[in-house]
Amino acid sequence: MFEFITEMSAADMIVIGLLWVLSVVVSTVLMWTFVIPKFLRNIILDMISTPSPKTIAAVQSLAAMIISTKVQTGKKIRDEDGIETDEEVPMLVYAGREIFAAINHKMNAAKGGAKAQAQAILEGAVAQSGGDVRALLPMALNAAARGDYGPLLMVISTYLINKPQDNTGTQQQGGSGSSNSGSNLRKM
Repeated sequence: MFEFITEMSAADMIVIGLLWVLSVVVSTVLMWTFVIPKFLRNIILDMISTPSPKTIAAVQSLAAMIISTKVQTGKKIRDEDGIETDEEVPMLVYAGREIFAAINHKMNAAKGGAKAQAQAILEGAVAQSGGDVRALLPMALNAAARGDYGPLLMVISTYLINKPQDNTGTQQQGGSGSSNSGSNLRKM
């Protein structure tokens, strides 16, 4: 749906931004002209231009409520004592987090998803290392030491998937060695 964003130039983004601002201005003017009645328009303009103490108090309490209202996110967090509690964050932080997550999800979906991006990064790194997945092992071990096991799991799984199936040489040597030792025992 949002594939076009990844292919846009800076000029395209500026034009879209200007069109967005223009549409907001036009819709605001149309709303104030045709939708909001004249008496209500005058009341709103009076409240903005010469606010009464009640109006100031109402706007302040509304702003304080928006800033300070705590919202439960549904996640569990551990405090410094190790006690697990529900996470509560201010409403603006929660809204910003959710909006960013939704936009990030849309952008990743437009690019093929996080799995496809990770696969492309892995393929690029393997290509730079000459096609040897094991060349990425030091980087993956450093990431695992920091607690990120994803690169290490990707290296190991890629190595196991692409592992050559020619293991008959080691089995034949072990098998012939055991048969030789058995024949040597029979000779004694």
